[in-house]
Amino acid sequence: MLLRTADGALTTVETFLNAGYGYAVRCEIVAEHGALALSDPARLVSDAARAQATDHPADLVPRFADAYRLQLQAWTDAVAQGEPSPLATAYDGLVATAVAEAVIASMKDGGRTVPVQVPEV
Repeated sequence: MLLRTADGALTTVETFLNAGYGYAVRCEIVAEHGALALSDPARLVSDAARAQATDHPADLVPRFADAYRLQLQAWTDAVAQGEPSPLATAYDGLVATAVAEAVIASMKDGGRTVPVQVPEV
């Protein structure tokens, strides 16, 4: 996806969902004054190693198990204290859905990609 924010910042998002060698995730933010990458063990993976899938888990649970536990704990703590959850809200989901619908609309205009305005929700 190629996104332009309201303040003019240009953003690209690439997603590949069919890696036959296992679950791999990468994230890198490149900005005007520097770059930031999600940590990942350094490794060189050849085509033969990919076929064996020995260095990638089959799913996302091993990588994100701690994050899931921390999210669940934050939610239960908020409920126990009678406070709003610090996590994503239903409104956050609504906004994400509006963006996803705009992306799909952009791809369906006569087979060519065209800019689509994301409606305010």
